[in-house]
Amino acid sequence: MTFEEELYSYLSSHNGTIALVGDRIYPGNAPQQVTKPYCTFLKIYSDREYSHSGYSGLEHIDLQISCFSETYLQSIQIAKQVTLAIEAWTTANNNVQSALQQGTKDLYADQVELYHCAVEFSISHSF
Repeated sequence: MTFEEELYSYLSSHNGTIALVGDRIYPGNAPQQVTKPYCTFLKIYSDREYSHSGYSGLEHIDLQISCFSETYLQSIQIAKQVTLAIEAWTTANNNVQSALQQGTKDLYADQVELYHCAVEFSISHSF
């Protein structure tokens, strides 16, 4: 599986995330007329690690997960559950070496008229 498939599979099985967004977790952009609330994710940057013998199998990723909701407080609650899930990913999957939150931004998405909490992570994995 790709990193993105593993991420979707993991987040859509995390109880805290399911309780708030169900399986409404989308790569890139959400579909038109999607049920709210929901999350999207986007790989911002990735870098493969090499050694003298070539590609080591380890990749470092900067990831943004965006949590959209009709209320500000719910977007924050979703972001908290997403953060708890991602930070626990190293325990749930041996292929994830590290998963650290780098920061959050509270925004309002005018084009969809929703509150948007963007959470950025740094993840090292070997999928």
